[in-house]
Amino acid sequence: MRIFNNINSPHNAYPVNNQTMSSSQVRYNNTLSCDKFEHTNPITYAQQSYPIGAVRFGSSVSNGAFLRNLSGVHDPYSGVVILNNKELNQFYQDLAKKDTGVKKINLLENYTESMFPVEKSVYYLMFGDILLDNRRSMQDVLQAKQPRALKNLIKTQQQVFNNIDDAAQNLSENNKLKVEHALDKAREQILISHKDKNHFRKGKFENDLMRIAQSDVFARLENKMNELPEEEKDVALEKLYNVERIFETTPYYTNIKGKTPLKMVHELQAEYLPESLKEENEMQPILDLAQDLPTTKTDVNAFIVEMSDKDDSVIAKRLISESIGTIEHVVPESKGGENEADNFMFVTKARNEERGNKSLNKFKKMHPDIPKNCQQYLDDVIKNCEDGRMRGYEWYPFVIRDIIKSEVGVNVAIKSYRMSPQKAFRTFPNRLKEKYPQYSKYFTKPQ
Repeated sequence: MRIFNNINSPHNAYPVNNQTMSSSQVRYNNTLSCDKFEHTNPITYAQQSYPIGAVRFGSSVSNGAFLRNLSGVHDPYSGVVILNNKELNQFYQDLAKKDTGVKKINLLENYTESMFPVEKSVYYLMFGDILLDNRRSMQDVLQAKQPRALKNLIKTQQQVFNNIDDAAQNLSENNKLKVEHALDKAREQILISHKDKNHFRKGKFENDLMRIAQSDVFARLENKMNELPEEEKDVALEKLYNVERIFETTPYYTNIKGKTPLKMVHELQAEYLPESLKEENEMQPILDLAQDLPTTKTDVNAFIVEMSDKDDSVIAKRLISESIGTIEHVVPESKGGENEADNFMFVTKARNEERGNKSLNKFKKMHPDIPKNCQQYLDDVIKNCEDGRMRGYEWYPFVIRDIIKSEVGVNVAIKSYRMSPQKAFRTFPNRLKEKYPQYSKYFTKPQ
């Protein structure tokens, strides 16, 4: 049985020390937010559901489709190995043939390089326990760990709530009372079973805080609009009330025909109260503190509590689901990025969602290893080019090197690329040639 070959794995130990970690590290023994896998950041959220399936590539990234079949590529943002759809489907097929926890764990051993830190820690936690008793399932292991995880949940969540409570004392009286009410509700909800629909959800809590933050903006917009001439005022107020209704009934991160409710508010501000866009909302420190609530993506215990009632196949799929490959704009669409082949990278779903509309340079500050990971990404892309997986796009390593330098501010090397630029640029699209005059001497001359 192959599982016993790894008895000396350094990852068998389950980390239990409670410590402060950076955003790129894992907090192991902190509390968990039973958040139904809502990915959250201060700007956007993206929800996941089961069963996990292959990633679909929309029209806005159609010119990046040539990247979707790359294999063995490390994520330029995290360094984990990305899984393409073919590899994911193969995993599903193989998983369906495994009928015991031991067999599933052994299969997952081949995918540890495609696991993020939380998922990898959970894998080795289960591996160690199943090693001791190979009759146990992955679910058995997580259920045994769940009480301890749940106890830590309440303790640390309360600490985050206390920090928010302290910060709320600096708010206006009206907002302070609203935040305290939201906290009272949250403190009650964390005591409810995580299986109950009324249990605390980090995403919903953050949405409540965001509504408090925007209530002041709505009030200021209404006052400003009431100063307009009668005809303009009626049109403006109708816009405002429509957005208010949407904001009250829809999570602020939900995409509605290409816009989130928060973006709708920002558009009203830009039109009627532009100076407010430059001002920091007094609720921002509260929103920032709410990010300290652990989630299933950042905390091992969160994963344990959320997944302890799932069967082994669902647990196994979740361990690699964050590493599914997606095609991302290097320069976001919202900042003028185009649907062009030179503006795409192949990245994990997790980091794509986390980045949202942030500039790559800003995202680098959250994940300082991005320059190193971008070099590894480029090395892997070059290998795929030389293996024939990028026919017609052999020029990509040259231009993505320039894009990375422009957007991240670091030099990445392509010295390992054995293809000459003369050959690589034979298929360079005419529509892109004006953007890259530095390579004009390599462009194929029209006949």
